[in-house]
Amino acid sequence: MISRFGRYILAVGLIASITAIFFTMRDGLDKTLIALLYLVPLGLITAYWGLGPGITSTLITFLTFNYFFIPPYYTLAVHQPADVVILVIFMVVAVVISQLVGRMQATSSQPPPVNVKPRNYMN
Repeated sequence: MISRFGRYILAVGLIASITAIFFTMRDGLDKTLIALLYLVPLGLITAYWGLGPGITSTLITFLTFNYFFIPPYYTLAVHQPADVVILVIFMVVAVVISQLVGRMQATSSQPPPVNVKPRNYMN
């Protein structure tokens, strides 16, 4: 079993690895496609390691996406209105995915309902 702190470390490491892979393909991939591809590991992080690491990874991914893939590169400044829209939509979708996956985990970990005899309303 991975410790709580270990989950955060693994999540950050996974995002760093994926960022390195995407960075090597930055010139060949559209920034919108990169944003969409980032959503896959964010959902997996939340599914396997929990909501906390998922939200933390979302924030880190938001910053790394802006820093490495939104011109001007290597700053957190955004000069194009379309890039602001991409960043905001990315953040909203990533948080919603993390919340939904976290909620799904919470309900799946609850015990099943007690067998209740259905009522017969016909009689």
